[in-house]
Amino acid sequence: VELQDTFLDLGGSSLTAIQVIGRIETELGVKITIEEFIFQTAAQLAALCDARRATVPSSRFPASHPSMVRRAAESFPLSCLGN
Repeated sequence: VELQDTFLDLGGSSLTAIQVIGRIETELGVKITIEEFIFQTAAQLAALCDARRATVPSSRFPASHPSMVRRAAESFPLSCLGN
């Protein structure tokens, strides 16, 4: 998995995309549309999440901590991408 891979490049399905988007919202408090998620690279998605986190601070993850997206992304198992 590279930062320039998109979810679809990695063989992800729409069902898995919805599950991952839900987990991003739960873990990071960031809302993302399925279109934003599927067509962006991992690096672009991290930047999008960082930007949205900066505009809507959360008590769980302070906006001043931009590395939270990267840490959360590291916790996703590769199996979440489907077969």
